[in-house]
Amino acid sequence: MVKTHPRGPLASGRVRKKRHVAPASAAALSRRQLERKLAVSVGAAARAARLRAGLTQADVADRVGIASEVYGRLERGKMMPSVPTLFRLCLALQLSADASLGLA
Repeated sequence: MVKTHPRGPLASGRVRKKRHVAPASAAALSRRQLERKLAVSVGAAARAARLRAGLTQADVADRVGIASEVYGRLERGKMMPSVPTLFRLCLALQLSADASLGLA
């Protein structure tokens, strides 16, 4: 009996082997958790500064030069801004980099 792969045998007649995917290491998991925590912290700081300034998400997005949908994801902690975008965000909201990263 020939073993077959769900996608079928290879053209050469050999059977495809299943690839073993190693689970993420503990260090990688903690790194992902830290990145998520940082994204949430940046988003919360941006939201607080935006509300203090009396601006809408669209206003801030225009000042920073990004789409309002992207700014919304950023503010909800769903993504991290690039360093240049974070710099422009801090300037637009008159927010220190320390405060935006949750260090102040």
